Amino acid sequence: SDYRDVAGVKMPFRWTVSWLDGRATTELSEVQPNVRIDPAKFDRPKP
Repeated sequence: SDYRDVAGVKMPFRWTVSWLDGRATTELSEVQPNVRIDPAKFDRPKP
C-alpha cells in the first residue's frame, strides 16, 4: 500500500498478509539497493 522509488524501482514499504486466523503487517523504514555483503558472512560455522 506504500510504494516508493528506490534506485528507479518501485518498492513496497508496507504490506499486509492475511491467513485464516490472523494477519500481519510489515513496514520498512529504509531500503538500500546493491549493498555489498562480506562473503565471510556465508562461510559455514566452525565446529
